[in-house]
Amino acid sequence: MAVRFGTTVLEADPRIDSLVGKPLDRAVPALFKADSDAGNCTFDPNSIPTYYVGDAVTEKHFVLLANEKRQSRPMEPNVCPLDLPTIIAGGAQHWLKFRLEDEPMVGLTNIFGFLPNHATIATEQHEPQSWRSLHPAKQRPMIERTLRQVSRLALVLPGYIAFFNATAASGASLSQHRHFHVGQPQPGFGDLPIQRAAANRPPALFTPIGFEGDYPLCGARFSGPATVSIAADFIEKWERTVGDAATVNIIALIEGSEVAIYVVLRTAAYRFAQGFKGVPGSMETAGVLVLSADFELQALRERRFDFHRVWSMLSDIRPPEARLML
Repeated sequence: MAVRFGTTVLEADPRIDSLVGKPLDRAVPALFKADSDAGNCTFDPNSIPTYYVGDAVTEKHFVLLANEKRQSRPMEPNVCPLDLPTIIAGGAQHWLKFRLEDEPMVGLTNIFGFLPNHATIATEQHEPQSWRSLHPAKQRPMIERTLRQVSRLALVLPGYIAFFNATAASGASLSQHRHFHVGQPQPGFGDLPIQRAAANRPPALFTPIGFEGDYPLCGARFSGPATVSIAADFIEKWERTVGDAATVNIIALIEGSEVAIYVVLRTAAYRFAQGFKGVPGSMETAGVLVLSADFELQALRERRFDFHRVWSMLSDIRPPEARLML
């Protein structure tokens, strides 16, 4: 999937209307700055403590981010904070509109985020996150649409990570409104741990991950021709394997000159990791744990997080049925 032309802002909050006509890679940082300057953000991405825990034998590592303010974010609130009329009525948070694969979208600073220029990209129309809410005949088209859109976000925001949590069981905290996340890696991140796992295998259209003990979770990397179709086949096979319990995490980012899509297999029965508050999402399954609960931060201060503990935590959310996918 070669790099293509950008996506431009069509409409914006009157306070930042100079962004209209600007490409998304210029608009997102400006949006983030506007909310930061206005005091809307609960975090400073440059001051979030970042830790690396590694294994000397395998040279693998995981990343830990400590963001205590994130624990105050809304979880399935009565009024959806992603609905544009709610944002406009509140009068504080800035917003912008653009089209993503011809679908009207709203860009919002993630005020409880954890990455530089972290933004939430939500559908302008209020609709559920999961394609499972749709008629069976419409699920495959929506899976492909989701994969195209997350790929597109990675293309028009080079240097960013784009990700999608398919359901509440895979970390979507606002599952009543369909949305993506985008953000830049913290300085010094390097490749994500899941990327390093895939890099240990020969390049291919479909690269399995975790099935041979090379990663604590099972999934696959997709790139090259027919990326979306092959990744959608993989997701559909997973849904046939475990039925209604199936869910996934999707991560997309540019590798070289192409977008790579990572799909991590999850189920509702294996949503919790021991020692981690809440449901791990895409960043956790990519090997970056975002810690915000008091007991998590205490364990971090006491150095009770090491490489093997994180591996074990992520293994807690690996469904045993995933082994059936190869």
